[in-house]
Amino acid sequence: GMGAHFRMRIFTSLFLEDIKEQTKNVCLVADARGGQSLFNSLWGENGQRTIWVFGNEGQGVSEDTLKLSDKRLIIPLNPAVESLNVAMAATVCLFEQRRRREA
Repeated sequence: GMGAHFRMRIFTSLFLEDIKEQTKNVCLVADARGGQSLFNSLWGENGQRTIWVFGNEGQGVSEDTLKLSDKRLIIPLNPAVESLNVAMAATVCLFEQRRRREA
């Protein structure tokens, strides 16, 4: 990320519940199994700070994580496209967040 990760708060070895409590941010989960459209649903308004959760490519996020999330989002894909890998999905989601902040 051309050094962008040096300007981010990155948490490791913590529970999502603890991160939410510490940051008071809204938790968004990217979930290929379903949810509201990334592009058409309301989230991130007024510069609202967010926590993004991306699961592994085979199984996605756990049910416990889904229960803790504030919004479950899906990237709408052409029916001929099976899925995106997690790196590409994260790119799309973070770009959309940036686009909304600059709008």
